[in-house]
Amino acid sequence: RRRRLGGMHPRELLKVPGNETCADCQNKQATWASVNLGILVCIECSGVHRGLGTHISSVRSVTLDQWRPEQVQRVQDIGNAR
Repeated sequence: RRRRLGGMHPRELLKVPGNETCADCQNKQATWASVNLGILVCIECSGVHRGLGTHISSVRSVTLDQWRPEQVQRVQDIGNAR
């Protein structure tokens, strides 16, 4: 079971304007997130973020991984529109 904050499932973050496309390449659908940076990225860019190491970017799938409430909140607070 995936965790929610205030009823928000990580998948719902994709419905926020600006979050539907990758924060890095802007060309692909965002389905992954860097939960510590608070952005959503595509699968290709998620691989780049994983390569940076978790001390720089901690990557989670919007649909497959469990998220802690504070991770959902961080992406909700920052998002791709900034």
